[in-house]
Amino acid sequence: MSFFRLLLLFLLGWIVWRLLRPSSRKTTEKRDDPETIAACALCGVYVPESEMVRDRNGQKYCCQAHLRQANTQ
Repeated sequence: MSFFRLLLLFLLGWIVWRLLRPSSRKTTEKRDDPETIAACALCGVYVPESEMVRDRNGQKYCCQAHLRQANTQ
């Protein structure tokens, strides 16, 4: 009977240890400068600003095709 008590005590201690220890997995990475997104001036789709194309007036477009289409109108 004492073996089972010892086993139960060990099991409970292990469970408490697993619950209280700091997680070793990184759940989220904090970025210092989150990238902003903006809407395309032609279609309205939101795209990260680093991927956008701009015309001479500073209008932002999601791709070169929309930039050309806006310039022909």
